[in-house]
Amino acid sequence: MTLKSIVATVAAACLLILQAAGASAQQSQTSSNSPKQEPTASQPATNTSPQQEGPQPDKDRAGDAALKFRRLVPIVPDLSRGSDGMLTTNGQRAIETKLVTGTNVKEPAMDARPLPGGLPVEAAEPVEIPNDQFSPSTLKFNESVPILDAIKGDSWHFEFGTPSLAVEDRDGLRRLRAAAPEASATGPLFGGKLDLFQSLQYRLSRATITGLGGINDAMFQSYDWNTHAEIKAWDRNTPSIRFVLFSQNVDAATLNGLTHPEATPGFLMRGGQLFVSDVYRSQAGFILDSSLGAKAMHLSVLPQGTGPMLLIQQGELEGSYFDRLYRSSQRIEWKESVQLPENSTSQKHHLRLGGSLARDAFDSTRRDSPIILLGSDPSPFGTIDFAGPAHESLAAEEVTGWFEDRWTPARRLELTLGLRYDWTTQSRTNEWGPRAAFAFSPLKGDKTVIRGGAGVFYDIMPLTIGTFTQSMQRVVTFFNDEGDLIAPSQVMSNVMAKPNLNTSHVLGWSLELDQQVLSKVIVRARAEERRGENLPLVQPIPPTLLQSELVLSDRGTSRYRSLETTATVRPGRQTALSFSYTRSDSRGDLNTLGTNLGTFEKAVITPDRYALSRSDSPNRFLVWGDVEAFKGLMVSPALDVHTGFPFAFFDADRHVPNEIDFGRLPLTVSLDLGLYRDFRLSANEPKARMRLGLRFYNLTNHFNPRDADLGENETETAPLLKGFLNNAGRTYRLSVIFSF
Repeated sequence: MTLKSIVATVAAACLLILQAAGASAQQSQTSSNSPKQEPTASQPATNTSPQQEGPQPDKDRAGDAALKFRRLVPIVPDLSRGSDGMLTTNGQRAIETKLVTGTNVKEPAMDARPLPGGLPVEAAEPVEIPNDQFSPSTLKFNESVPILDAIKGDSWHFEFGTPSLAVEDRDGLRRLRAAAPEASATGPLFGGKLDLFQSLQYRLSRATITGLGGINDAMFQSYDWNTHAEIKAWDRNTPSIRFVLFSQNVDAATLNGLTHPEATPGFLMRGGQLFVSDVYRSQAGFILDSSLGAKAMHLSVLPQGTGPMLLIQQGELEGSYFDRLYRSSQRIEWKESVQLPENSTSQKHHLRLGGSLARDAFDSTRRDSPIILLGSDPSPFGTIDFAGPAHESLAAEEVTGWFEDRWTPARRLELTLGLRYDWTTQSRTNEWGPRAAFAFSPLKGDKTVIRGGAGVFYDIMPLTIGTFTQSMQRVVTFFNDEGDLIAPSQVMSNVMAKPNLNTSHVLGWSLELDQQVLSKVIVRARAEERRGENLPLVQPIPPTLLQSELVLSDRGTSRYRSLETTATVRPGRQTALSFSYTRSDSRGDLNTLGTNLGTFEKAVITPDRYALSRSDSPNRFLVWGDVEAFKGLMVSPALDVHTGFPFAFFDADRHVPNEIDFGRLPLTVSLDLGLYRDFRLSANEPKARMRLGLRFYNLTNHFNPRDADLGENETETAPLLKGFLNNAGRTYRLSVIFSF
């Protein structure tokens, strides 16, 4: 099936479904007690249906009109897919780092998610700018307080089931491929003086990887416990307590098409968080928000054996994973924010200010095995050993302060002006982050909104920067064709370019136009640019075989530009289809600290180069949504078509210039389809409902490889493409959820 035929088929099907849905949508009723729908490829977690909007915005008010469009037009899902080929929204918005689940909790030591979606995904940017606002109160993207716990205080609500379930036959045995049982309860206690939300979730997912090592599985498991209590015993104060436990367990964590399963490590992560807050509201409108949070995490990277790792030309890995790591990290943070009463003038100002004190600490132990570099013949041409202290530890403090003024000089114009200040014991520099945003409704009514913003966003400096000079050193040895030493072994000393590196930051801006062209059609056009500066960069010096230093500097840069156009059609309360096209360009230095010396350290650190990011995809077309077909059946189609990610030729002995970006993976085409329907379980209990669902991913089984098998030509001066590996084939998921 060709791309044109797929697009034509889906477009025709969507039009037919919309025509059928338009007649029945006005008569459909949506129960407020129906079970929640889990985020899928066709419905991102942040997509809010019209019936969930709450109070309608005031007519002609720019801020309220902008909020309405943000709710009606969904967020475009991220390009990154999990190891099972499913779309994920992890990392698409900075605020999503607040979600506490085992798949996106960030580690304080590296300020990174150890395993987003159960698979290491190289991010295009170390800092992400919130698309909805440029507020100086925006956190530094390390917070992990839950925001999706839908606490209710009117009566008790219960929900249990599994939004993801699949089985498979492998070698004559039937086993679970995916399962995600979960249960939650929310309701009032002590006569309504306390509202409680409690949830428990387990997740299992097996990803099949087809590559040079055959057909193998990487298994991901996670556990999440979430308790949220709000106390309503006082009129002015609203104390809140959140307690979270989370874990991840991954077998063959780094498995891909070029890595044999025995050369992959296991990954274990355990952690928890306690967050206590209180909001005080005075009768005059003064609001004081205080909070204290503590987070602890322990992770382990465990090789399957004790022997050396074998790195064959072009990145094929055999043997045993070389790095054994145990790391514990903690973060404690105290925050205060104040919102002053709104003034009584016609030009209203909403003044807010706040600050925080935080302390991060980590402690790690490493034991590394040698890496043997092999060419096309079995004779090694080099080895990499490790020497130096195996233990690292560091603690750092940070201070933050911010001020913000949301000003409404006219009914159709809202401005946000603010300034953020950060200081840490690592950088020891004053970090000023000015930010500004606006929302403008130029015409009467609320059918047109222009909004945008610009600002400076500082990242969190990883704690491992402070221990870089005391960490393990690489000892590099190279041989000639006869097996003799080319030169004595070189100890690559870990060197800092200067005593205190600057904190990485992004200078970014966005401009967006939201237009309601028809009563049921909304169009969005959005331009964005992000420029990363002072990225932590790892560079071997000199860039030859006989390297003597590994230098860590803050000279890395990056650039991301995009132009997004999205149209959302909503013919009914439960029916919405979105069509989006994004044109983008992503470039940057590839030798960033997290890429080379993150949770899973790279075997060979090559010279840095400024090139296309490994997640660059200049063209992307996406159709997704939810459509009410007939008799309560909901259809969730999603067609994702985008340019393949780039790949580069890799050679540890430098026979081929590794600055060459050899090509791109083939065009990715994935047609996903979800079906679900709600059933009432009892005529006397309208709250008691069951939701049954079925989802297909890559329904047409289009060939979507994720790795390239490369080699050298006879002269060893140019790359050679042998083929593509690791296809994300067709998969399915069942779901059943009960609520009452």
